[in-house]
Amino acid sequence: MSGSVRTLEQSSQRKFVLFIVVTLVLLVASVVSATLLFREFELDSREQSAIEQAQYEDEKKIARLLKAVDAYRTKRGELPASIDALRGADANEWFGIEAYDGLFVDSWGRTFRLEPRDSGFRVFSLGRDDAVGGEGLDRDLTSR
Repeated sequence: MSGSVRTLEQSSQRKFVLFIVVTLVLLVASVVSATLLFREFELDSREQSAIEQAQYEDEKKIARLLKAVDAYRTKRGELPASIDALRGADANEWFGIEAYDGLFVDSWGRTFRLEPRDSGFRVFSLGRDDAVGGEGLDRDLTSR
């Protein structure tokens, strides 16, 4: 009978050790998961901040380009054929100060676009995907 009791005690001890091991594994897995989720959230926050900064800079450029297109139209009596027409020797006339190359391109390195409309015109960028519509980095930015 004492052998049976000893086996029962050993079985109980094994179950307790197994319980402790499983608990520790679950605890470590929880900590690792929480850390990974936090890092992903932190990266998403940084990416969102970068998106907002790039779009803010592009919106400022669009505002300057709008004024330049208006000045061009006032002086020449017509819209420029494209944003590229604002470059060159006459750029100071449209911008009032020296234009810089980065002013003409969006955050993705593509030249801003000019579209004539019945009520005037708009200056715009199609975002990262260079397609109409989109969200986040792909969101279109337009003057009007």
